[in-house]
Amino acid sequence: MALPIICLLIVFILKKLYNYGLITLAKKVLIEIIDFITDWRTFVSFMIAWMFTNGWAYIFLIIGPKMGWTWMTIAGGTWMAFLWAPFTPEKVVTIPLTIYLKGKLFPKNKELKTIQNKGVLKKYAQSQNLKRK
Repeated sequence: MALPIICLLIVFILKKLYNYGLITLAKKVLIEIIDFITDWRTFVSFMIAWMFTNGWAYIFLIIGPKMGWTWMTIAGGTWMAFLWAPFTPEKVVTIPLTIYLKGKLFPKNKELKTIQNKGVLKKYAQSQNLKRK
């Protein structure tokens, strides 16, 4: 319970420092990313994405033995063994799926549009174009 409060306090302090001109653009982008991650909408979207990628396997491992369904236990155990192997793409799939679901479930969220439409790469490209002119 204390961790989200600490994160919100840090974001508040960093925003105030940015408003006074004491923080650079890179730190401002970092603040936007932290603000995006600590949102409750992100938590809901992440839990749904996690259920798609590997949460179902945990459920299969719990329900399968209790109901006596060996196929469910084998399917859940096989997927979990694959996920616990090194270099599995589970998080690589879960995080973009979280961002996609957050955009679909909460379309009027201003922070999501900032991250997607005015991302770090676009800001960098725009700054490079201004330097060339």
